[in-house]
Amino acid sequence: MDDTGRGRTIACIPPFVTRGVLASFAGRATVSLMPHQPQPRRLPAPWCVERIPAGWAVLDASERRLAYVYGSDERAGGADDRLTLDEARRVAANIAQLPELLAAPSG
Repeated sequence: MDDTGRGRTIACIPPFVTRGVLASFAGRATVSLMPHQPQPRRLPAPWCVERIPAGWAVLDASERRLAYVYGSDERAGGADDRLTLDEARRVAANIAQLPELLAAPSG
């Protein structure tokens, strides 16, 4: 029980708080937020496209595979929803441009 006699004091941390430190002082839970510190990029730029069997892979600067885009050599019919290899290459190339697009100033 806390000093109000109503039970324990509980602090709820919203799910969007990622840098919180939960500390307890005299039976009360408190949240202390640390100032935002830039973290090193987990997916370093530049990203590139690499040919794989049946499609393309998008790699970051550390050669980690971030995305796979698959296509087929030929259309198997008019109603086939699969990408061609050329379409898959274009999609992979657009994904590889994301770091530059996000870093560009808007306006």
